[in-house]
Amino acid sequence: MRQGRVSINQIVADGDFHPTQPRWREEMLTALALADVVFVLGSKEAEVVAQLDPHARIARCPMPVSSVERVAPIDALTGSLPFALLHAPIEATQNQLQAARAAELANIPLVIAGPVADADYAALLRAFAGDRVLILGEPDEATLEGLYRGADLFVDVAWVSCGLARAARAVSRGAALVLSDRAAGIDLGMGDFARLVSPGDSQAIARGLGDMWTVRQHEAERFEAVRAACVAGWGVLDVTTGIVGAYAQALEKRNMAVS
Repeated sequence: MRQGRVSINQIVADGDFHPTQPRWREEMLTALALADVVFVLGSKEAEVVAQLDPHARIARCPMPVSSVERVAPIDALTGSLPFALLHAPIEATQNQLQAARAAELANIPLVIAGPVADADYAALLRAFAGDRVLILGEPDEATLEGLYRGADLFVDVAWVSCGLARAARAVSRGAALVLSDRAAGIDLGMGDFARLVSPGDSQAIARGLGDMWTVRQHEAERFEAVRAACVAGWGVLDVTTGIVGAYAQALEKRNMAVS
């Protein structure tokens, strides 16, 4: 209590969490039915879309990852030690409180960056985050790029709106992954260097952080080989080719239907 913290056993969420949008499924089905093409990252995401709408016109497209030239030094923020990065809007759906608790359990420095979408949640996060958790707002792009390049791990244990594009950016900069099992993280293709965990279980997240931290440090050569193979297909040309090809097929089907 003197440190402003209360801990009762471990934090575990037993119930499902979903955005309070009662018509989300109806609206998703409408969007899928109207779409000429639905882009997915890989087989897992395709499976989820097909479960919602077996008739959805699915096309795979690689993850877009852009390069950023300007990089700001971050040592004044993070120090010289390795760290994990969580970059997402700061709000309950992104689950930063659970991630901070897990980082404390795993004894791993964690940097939390992102725009404050919920001021009350951000205040709670600052009050209960451990000593090894650094909470930032949304840094300027050069500083953010420095954080991505400096992180050994990237963490995204969101309940919804998981940031696979952010995760892909982190991989392209050199990070292993600890991701929510609600995302199609397996489609990123990082294999042993991506751990999927329950967003409701701080101990599982802590184990994931610890495991990936160890593997990243001790299997650097194998990590780099896996990472390079993934990133090789994430260029702008690969993404553009995938999009243009899928739209060409969709247009051809429309023209055939009209004729």
